[in-house]
Amino acid sequence: MKILKAVEEFTFEVKEELRIGTMRVDFADGSLSNKWTSTELITTVDHSLLREAQDIANDIQFNSLDTFDKVVEECGGEGYKFECNRFCSSDKFNYWVKLIPTMGDYNYYIKIYLKEAIQ
Repeated sequence: MKILKAVEEFTFEVKEELRIGTMRVDFADGSLSNKWTSTELITTVDHSLLREAQDIANDIQFNSLDTFDKVVEECGGEGYKFECNRFCSSDKFNYWVKLIPTMGDYNYYIKIYLKEAIQ
């Protein structure tokens, strides 16, 4: 089952104040490299819920988009003109994946957002 859905099938309103972090991924040396940057909001999220976000991010990185060729295929071609967005959702989080099928750049970003503000 493919985890990413086309923009036409699913989107959500991006509220930056609900973003818990961003995973940046590239294939500059031929293998997957990533870097996680969290926001201050992550400190307020129950750690048991974060496992859900990590599982989805891992599935995207290590199954759905684990090679540069898969990024190019998902975008329908190589180069900046083929950049695209994909979205998915889990129980507590929304995920925005920006794909950039160009070598020498970050090849995608996974931005993770809470669905609702923590009370």
